[in-house]
Amino acid sequence: SGVSIGGQTAETVVLPFSTMQQAFNQGNIIHFLAATAKNGVSVKVIQEKISEVLKQQHQIAPDDKEAVWTMNIEEQFKMFNNLGIGIAALIWIVGLGPLFAGAIGVSNIMLVTVRERTREIGIRRAMGATPLNIIGQILSESIVLTLVAGLSGIVIGVGLLRAVGIVLSQGDQFFKDPQISFGMAIASLIILVIIGTFAGYLPAQRAMLIKPVEAISEE
Repeated sequence: SGVSIGGQTAETVVLPFSTMQQAFNQGNIIHFLAATAKNGVSVKVIQEKISEVLKQQHQIAPDDKEAVWTMNIEEQFKMFNNLGIGIAALIWIVGLGPLFAGAIGVSNIMLVTVRERTREIGIRRAMGATPLNIIGQILSESIVLTLVAGLSGIVIGVGLLRAVGIVLSQGDQFFKDPQISFGMAIASLIILVIIGTFAGYLPAQRAMLIKPVEAISEE
């Protein structure tokens, strides 16, 4: 195993230290050292021991914290991971706002649909359709409408991410190839179904209360 700091692995050349000394005329100058710890070994402990050994070798006061600079990559990864979690949470919070706004829009559309189809619903009730049949019809239409709109948004989002990935691939490699995970896509679909169900609940209740005789008699 090895350690890489900066650059791309595909563009990295590994060579013996003695060869580098001869090729670049560096003498005994070492710009930095990198070390990895075995599984189960605390990186912070290794970091402190390396710093202690270097201070002893170069006769540096043990309490001098500026003479030897060390960096714990594990802490950097944890920081970036926490940053990623925070960004993901922010995206979910910001994304839920338009979803709920869309749910209100779907609910209004279904209310208008129920009002316009009062006669049709009344005829179905007169022909034997149960209230559960009516509720199931309205809810299914609401869920389908929500899914179509939501899936369209997901497709557009994936397309934008692909475009962003193409742009980022030409520059910073740290944010290369952003994408929506399969788990996030499934969670989005579940949320869309739930929102569609809630959006269609009130219109479904209105449809269930329609009396067949009054509905058929309406012009």
